[in-house]
Amino acid sequence: MTGVREHFKELDEKVSGKVRFGDGSYIEIKGKGSIIIKCDDDKQRIISHVYYIPDLKRNLLSLGQFTEIGCKVVMKDDELRLYDMNNKIFMKVTRQRNRLYKANLRIGTPVWLLANLKEDTWLWHARLGHLNFESLRSMTQKDLVHGIPTIKHTTKICDICLIGKHSRAPFPKKAKTRSTSPLDLIYGDLCGPITPPTPSGKRYIFLLVDDYSRYMWAYVLNMKDQAFDTFKEFKKSIKNELRTTLKMLRTDRGGEFTSNEFT
Repeated sequence: MTGVREHFKELDEKVSGKVRFGDGSYIEIKGKGSIIIKCDDDKQRIISHVYYIPDLKRNLLSLGQFTEIGCKVVMKDDELRLYDMNNKIFMKVTRQRNRLYKANLRIGTPVWLLANLKEDTWLWHARLGHLNFESLRSMTQKDLVHGIPTIKHTTKICDICLIGKHSRAPFPKKAKTRSTSPLDLIYGDLCGPITPPTPSGKRYIFLLVDDYSRYMWAYVLNMKDQAFDTFKEFKKSIKNELRTTLKMLRTDRGGEFTSNEFT
């Protein structure tokens, strides 16, 4: 976790929550993302699942989280060594007088691909759909592909690769809440203009979906400004049919739904 917004190369500010410390105090989480660091061997590595906490005065690394993903921690004499999942040294820290291990992290930046396409390594990395450099080097060493020059293994991180590997939470299989009776909640949206229009000149589809039954009503319209009058007719007819009133309408707040009439 860190309190420095500029350290992040990607940050999901929708993530929130609280972190409690040993003295019982709480601080607010304002996001979660990834940070690129430069190691002593000039390699770049990504530390993911980093919380952004503006009130935090120090950067904190969890050794427990490192071991969960397959890293190894060795503490001997006054030195702590952290090895990555390939058993290569990732970090070496000397114990301080207060028995804490303080590491100086150097924040890195991803390589801007367009500025490096003159180099064969980066050019073929882009041509082959951002294939990892270890596989590129293996292809040239084993002479698997003709025409590719000798590829030098690079330890830099490509800006486009970084964006492409951003993680996203999966969509839920079902909503956390669901209406308990018809017309408690209706979803509405307007689609169009449709090309070509219908034979009668209709160019828009006004769709309404009941959250409880998933029953749908579809209306075809000539113009977007007919949405409000159509909704009034729908509301009146459905009330007569089901003997109950519509409780809530949810839309994407498009212009057709935020007019003075609709408000």
